[in-house]
Amino acid sequence: MSRIALSACASESFVLEQPSSVPKVSYARVNGLRQALVVRALRNSGYEYMTNHRNPISLLQQIRWYFTQYRHASRACSYRLYLFHNDQNLPVGYGALQLREERLCLTECVGTLHRGRGYGKAILAALIEIGRREERELVAEIWASNERSIRMHRRMGFVLSSTRQHAGQDLHTYFLNVSSMHE
Repeated sequence: MSRIALSACASESFVLEQPSSVPKVSYARVNGLRQALVVRALRNSGYEYMTNHRNPISLLQQIRWYFTQYRHASRACSYRLYLFHNDQNLPVGYGALQLREERLCLTECVGTLHRGRGYGKAILAALIEIGRREERELVAEIWASNERSIRMHRRMGFVLSSTRQHAGQDLHTYFLNVSSMHE
């Protein structure tokens, strides 16, 4: 593993400085079952937009996933999950990064009670910053019907690379080359 990836993977907690148009968030890497269960609740509030498992996740499924997959992948830095909190320390969403073929595949989710307030943009900005620090291209898969997410990713610099059929629907793949971004 490269030194860049290892140092970024070791980072556990951040406060993200954002322009005034984006809400202030803090985030920390999920390192316990309790945090993973908070992520489950946030994720289940918007499961219809997920590109992989498009059904609610049960408590047992999340516990099994945490102990049999997440802890190992997190230690290996092949999968990282971050829980985001607002300035009142309430969980508002999460972001995930999965290392695949030297690229970071990202997922972000904002809880339904917190949508439309700029948290999605704040979460995406944090994931982009991690990718920039690690000098890795970012990949996002987004359902063609999720116009709000597509618009946000495009505004943040993502470019459509391809479209394929998945589960009977169009799934877009977007890339962001962070090496071309300025510090």
